[in-house]
Amino acid sequence: SRELPPGPPTTAVAEPSDSEAFAAYLRTLEMGRDGQANRQAIAALRAVLARDAKLAPAWEALAERLYQESRYGKYGPLHEVLSATRRALELDPNRQVAI
Repeated sequence: SRELPPGPPTTAVAEPSDSEAFAAYLRTLEMGRDGQANRQAIAALRAVLARDAKLAPAWEALAERLYQESRYGKYGPLHEVLSATRRALELDPNRQVAI
């Protein structure tokens, strides 16, 4: 009998260190993506990351929101988008960051 080849490597995702910050991050997922709602989500994500700077999904969400704002709003430079994306990938190389 032949053995199956090994599957893709798996890594355990760290539990959030601050459950309230994680809950606040989850609430941002329900926020609108247009105009003021997107800007409010950006502010909320920054507050989440001030509480738990190691929350990779929040960095990823912030990068996506900043990108949205830079494309369709009046935000400006993309350096924050790239910085947030880089941070998400440093914390969790398995993130599905695609902006």
